[in-house]
Amino acid sequence: MKFPQGSYSDEQFAVIQTAFENVCTELGIGETETKLREYVAQTFMALTKDGQYDPERLKTHAISRLQKLDIRPVKFCGEVMARPDDEQFPFLAIIRTSAGKLVAVQSAQSEEHAQVLVHELIVVIEGAASKARRDQAH
Repeated sequence: MKFPQGSYSDEQFAVIQTAFENVCTELGIGETETKLREYVAQTFMALTKDGQYDPERLKTHAISRLQKLDIRPVKFCGEVMARPDDEQFPFLAIIRTSAGKLVAVQSAQSEEHAQVLVHELIVVIEGAASKARRDQAH
């Protein structure tokens, strides 16, 4: 996402561009997530219209707006748990958010199968979460 440089001094433009890239990096917003990047840019442009060029304030405000919309990326982690009381499916693949919220549980017949399930579930859940963020950013 490029800002219209003609609207800003070189110093202002450098501050905005750096703060923008920092926010996108911190939130895991990739180059291909155009709508999210546009939303961050719009937030920055609104603040700069009011004369705000402090990079930390730009960053804090953009992250705050994204959190209110709940469209920021969520990190997921998985674990394998043994269930010795269940002979048919003695392992569980468990997926949680980095904040500890339970997202998915899947039974498995072996520890190796549970590890594969953890990986596959995270890929599917992250893909669905990314799509939801893009859709919500419209």
